[in-house]
Amino acid sequence: MPDHSHVVRRPEPDTLLLKHAESAGAELRESAKAVGPAVDDDSWVVGVTLKSGDQVLADAVIAVDG
Repeated sequence: MPDHSHVVRRPEPDTLLLKHAESAGAELRESAKAVGPAVDDDSWVVGVTLKSGDQVLADAVIAVDG
């Protein structure tokens, strides 16, 4: 384990993550509410299920809640 830590205000990493994701080609969906994971037949998380019932699948899923 590292012997140090770093603390930042929540909006800073959120904004940074959003900017990097968009520049890498991620599709931004504002006002979409994720209600749970989307899982494959082997129980791997492969995306999210939205409140609308739609599923958004991705190569990488990052859960940032708090």
